[in-house]
Amino acid sequence: MRCHIQSSATLNKFTGVIPAGTYFWGIKSPSNTAGPSVPYTFNAYRNIHSITFNFNSDEGVVGRVNWGAGNHFAFRNTAGITGYAYDVNDEPVVGATIRFTLPGSVGSSQTVTTATTNASGYYSATISSPLGAGANTFAGACLMYYYDVHTLSVQNDFGTVTENISLIRLIDGSNEINVTNSLVPLNDVAYYTYIGC
Repeated sequence: MRCHIQSSATLNKFTGVIPAGTYFWGIKSPSNTAGPSVPYTFNAYRNIHSITFNFNSDEGVVGRVNWGAGNHFAFRNTAGITGYAYDVNDEPVVGATIRFTLPGSVGSSQTVTTATTNASGYYSATISSPLGAGANTFAGACLMYYYDVHTLSVQNDFGTVTENISLIRLIDGSNEINVTNSLVPLNDVAYYTYIGC
């Protein structure tokens, strides 16, 4: 379990991991700097150790593809992501929030999406493409794809604190690929042109 305690009037806070068990929390301000009428916020979260990661592309591409800049999932505008979240004992994590951050390649553009796990540990999210420059090209059957490799960051979201997820199991058709740095590169199509069929 991860705990996060913060006074709404000060920057005093505690963030840490505690073992499973029953706890009773007493919160006070020994110096009375916050005053008795200032509320505190308290949140406790179950930590996600691993997730499965299914990618549903709006490009109709099934699984990862290598267009010359790496073997990655590909999309253009939006993509659906689904899977299950587990704790360190491979038990489903209920009510946890997963944060998906995708920086673009133009300026400081980025898109951020969150998903909350249900009673089975299942999550579902739709990510959107940030601004792209189309730095790479791939000649398809009828189209020239101009795309960027954008790296999706997948993290535990604890409200004001985020933390990497130790293991992401990418489901790639009948294969599974393990990612341990909480980062998933994507072939993100900026635009395409018709080159004839």
